[in-house]
Amino acid sequence: MKNSNNLNNEKPYYSFSDYVKNKFKIKVGKISINTDFGCAHKLNDGGCRFCNLESYKPPYIKEDEIENQWLNGIKNYKNRYKKYYGYFQLGTPLSKLASKESLFFAERLIKFDDCVGLMFGARSDMLEEETLKKLNYLAKENDKEIWLEMGVQSSNDETLNFINRGHNYKSFVETVNNIKENYKNLIICAHIIFGLPKRIENNKNIGAVFGQKTQLWWDLPVIESFRLIKKMYKIPENEYRNNLKKFAEILDLNDLLEKIKDL
Repeated sequence: MKNSNNLNNEKPYYSFSDYVKNKFKIKVGKISINTDFGCAHKLNDGGCRFCNLESYKPPYIKEDEIENQWLNGIKNYKNRYKKYYGYFQLGTPLSKLASKESLFFAERLIKFDDCVGLMFGARSDMLEEETLKKLNYLAKENDKEIWLEMGVQSSNDETLNFINRGHNYKSFVETVNNIKENYKNLIICAHIIFGLPKRIENNKNIGAVFGQKTQLWWDLPVIESFRLIKKMYKIPENEYRNNLKKFAEILDLNDLLEKIKDL
């Protein structure tokens, strides 16, 4: 069944890009913000097995001042977008270690005229009620979107333990239910990784990885980045080909794999 929210009514799902176009009627991008706090989970417990913090850092982050990061981001996209989300993805920006500084930056960014809202990478085991209250108020006061990108990665606790995620699936569910019930101005999405080891084959709670565009090389076809990642993580050739074929069909990616990004 085709989704009635799709602009062209061609895809079997409602993509984030279609949501943005429907709501804002313009092209909206993301500008990554580096608060330089690193990952509290990595500091305390070694971090997730799959994560390399440097891979989330786009090349345009050259200045520490928030205004310069924003301007560098706009310059990097060369007028491809009219407005932007401020994207706090690096590390754990809402952990107890970093939330105070992240909120300080957020209060400045959200008032920029070309900022439509903010996005924060978040973990269910590190979100404090006081932080949620302040984000909820910030969204309401400025009438702008604030997204929490919850990193669940898998609904299988055996898999979460294998990747050293640091929390179980129940923690994610309880946190999401709390936000939905008590913080109505916040928007939630979830990151789930396809093809993790030890995932039960018939597990139906599958999603996709979003928010990894900064890990891709801008001037190369997407397939080249996938090949590089295959070598980095030493994925066997047959497994790589099978997964690529499966997910390219599910997500309708075949036409995009060899395409070079338009700059």
